[in-house]
Amino acid sequence: MNPQEVKERKIRPKITNDLSSLNTLDSINDAILKVDRYFDDQYKAYNSLESIREKTDDKKIIVISGIVDRAIKIDIDLEWATKTLTDLIETKTEFVENNRQNYDDYSFNTYSKPTNM
Repeated sequence: MNPQEVKERKIRPKITNDLSSLNTLDSINDAILKVDRYFDDQYKAYNSLESIREKTDDKKIIVISGIVDRAIKIDIDLEWATKTLTDLIETKTEFVENNRQNYDDYSFNTYSKPTNM
C-alpha cells in the first residue's frame, strides 16, 4: 500500500458546539455514533500511514514527508474526536441521571380503540 491509497475523511461530522442543545437521548446517541465512526475511520488511516512509514526507507524523504504531513493532520482530527466523544459521553451520562426519575416513574396507560356500532 502506498500513502495515496490511504483513505481518510476530509470533513468532520457536524456536531453542535453547545452540547446542552442535544435535548433527547436519540440526538445524543446520534452524535456519539457519528463521531465514533469518524474516529474509527481516522484511526484506521493513521495506523495505515504509520505502517507505511515503518516500511519506507529513510532515504525516501519525499515519501516520508508526505506520510508525516498527513499523519499530523489526522492526529489533530483524532484529538478532536477523542475530546468530542468524551464530552458527548459525559453529556449522555448527565442526561440519563437527570431524567432517570422520569423514566423510572413513567407508567404506560391502557388504551382501547373505540368501535363504531
